[in-house]
Amino acid sequence: YKWALDEISGFDPIYRKAGDDVDVCWRLQQRGYQIGFSPAGFVWHYRRATVRAYLKQQRGYGEAEALLVRKHPEYFNDIGSSIWHGRIYTTAKIGVVTRSPIIYHGVFGSAFFQSIYAPSPSMFLMLITSLEWHVLVTLPLLTLGIAGAGVKFPLLLPLGIASALASLTLCVIAGRQAEIPAAKRTFWSRPLVAWLFLVQPIVRGWARYSERLMLQQTPLSAHETLDTLDLKRRRDERFELAGYWADYPLDRMEFLGAILRELDKQGWQNKTDNGWSEFDVEIYGSRWCHLRLITATEHHQGGKQMVRCRMNTGWSLLGRMTFWAAFGLVLMISTTVGMVFPWLNLIWIVPVWLGWLLQTQQRDFRRILTVLLDEVAAKFHLTKVERKEP
Repeated sequence: YKWALDEISGFDPIYRKAGDDVDVCWRLQQRGYQIGFSPAGFVWHYRRATVRAYLKQQRGYGEAEALLVRKHPEYFNDIGSSIWHGRIYTTAKIGVVTRSPIIYHGVFGSAFFQSIYAPSPSMFLMLITSLEWHVLVTLPLLTLGIAGAGVKFPLLLPLGIASALASLTLCVIAGRQAEIPAAKRTFWSRPLVAWLFLVQPIVRGWARYSERLMLQQTPLSAHETLDTLDLKRRRDERFELAGYWADYPLDRMEFLGAILRELDKQGWQNKTDNGWSEFDVEIYGSRWCHLRLITATEHHQGGKQMVRCRMNTGWSLLGRMTFWAAFGLVLMISTTVGMVFPWLNLIWIVPVWLGWLLQTQQRDFRRILTVLLDEVAAKFHLTKVERKEP
C-alpha cells in the first residue's frame, strides 16, 4: 500500500519521538480510507522496565500530543489531551474504576459468548490528578490562603488542602486497585503505583505545554513588506474583511488552493478545514496569536461573483497563559500587599498594557494577511472592493 502513503506525502518528519503513526492513520482516515488489522504488521509494545524509562516515555507522548493537537485538533479536548473512544479489554485496570464490569448474557442467558464489558475510568476523577487541576485549582487556593487573602476569605486554605488531599487520595485508591502479580509484589509496589499515578499526568502535561509554548514560530515582523507597512498608516481600519469582484465564474476551491500555496511559499504554518471546522484555513502567525480565514462566494448575473474573506484572530495558548498569569499575579498583589500599600494598585496597568499589546499583534496579523490575499486575488485578475468596516 505504498500508494496510500504517497497520496498523503508519507510520514511527517516533525514527529521525532512519537505520534508519527497516529498522524498517518488520521490522515488516511480523512482521505476516506479505513485502517484494517494486519497480522503481519503486528508490533509488540513492551512496557518500560524502569521508572526513569517510563517517565521518559510519557514526556515523549506529551511532546507528540503538542504536535498532533495543532494538526488534528478535533481529536483533542480543550486542555490538549487526546480523546480516545476505544477500549482495551484487559485484566489490568486503566485509571480509577468506580463501577463493576457489566456482563452481557443475552435474553434469558441465551448468548453463546457472554462478554464482559469493563467500565471506563471516571473522567472527573482523572481530571483531579491532571496538571491543569494542580495549577488552576489547588495551587491558587493554597497560595492565596497562605499569602493572607485567607483572612478575608477563610475558606481558601481549607479548600486548597481538600483539593490536594482529594488528588492524593485518588492516587492511593489507584495503587490499591492495581492488580500486581503475587510473584512480583513487594512492600513498595502499591506505593510506587500510587506515586506514578500522581506523577505521570504532571510529567506528560508539562511536556505537552512546554512543547506547545516553545514551538518555534516566525515573528510577524519577518513577513513585513513595503505593501504591509503602507497599510500600517490606516490606524482606523481593523482589516477583518476583504472582498474581491470576479467578472467570470471563479472556483472558490481553486482560490483557496492558491492561498494555501502562497502560505506555504511564504513559510506560514497553517492547517486546513477537515470537514468539521468552522473555518477554511487556520494560520499560526506568531507566538501570541493565530488567524482563522473564512471565505464565501456570492453569485451574480452573467456569471460574475463576489468573493468575501473574513479574518478572525485570537490569542494563542502562550498569549492566554501570559495574560492570565499576569492578571492573577496582579490580583494577588492587589488583594494582599496592595491593601497595606495602596499605591501598589498602579500595577494594574501591566495586564491592561499586555492586553493592548496582544490586540495590536492580532491587528498586525490581519493587516499582513490582507496583503497576501490581495496578491493571490491579483493572480486571478480580481478587483478588490473597498468596504467601510463598522
